[in-house]
Amino acid sequence: MLQNQWKHELISWNPATQEWFCTKCGRTSDHTHEKDARVELEQHECYMPWAEMPKAVSNTPE
Repeated sequence: MLQNQWKHELISWNPATQEWFCTKCGRTSDHTHEKDARVELEQHECYMPWAEMPKAVSNTPE
């Protein structure tokens, strides 16, 4: 698979956890070889996780 077709464009090695991780979505793989990690990661979509933030409460009277 060509690099520009990867769902997880950039993966990096984390020496502290001994895992490969996607720098965009944070998904990890415990494979030691980058090629194997990429095969595992490519089975999943890459999207940035998000959480809905609570809205600020206004103290001004309406």
